[in-house]
Amino acid sequence: MNGQYQQKYPELMMAALISCVPMIIQYIVFQKQFIEGIATSGGKL
Repeated sequence: MNGQYQQKYPELMMAALISCVPMIIQYIVFQKQFIEGIATSGGKL
């Protein structure tokens, strides 16, 4: 995505967005289980 002498910022931003979309969709789908897992662990690290 990077050229030798120039940066293609619109393409870089689109690639970053496309790479983040699956993680966001997965979080939305499994949000209930994710929150329950955090609540049942009691916040222990």
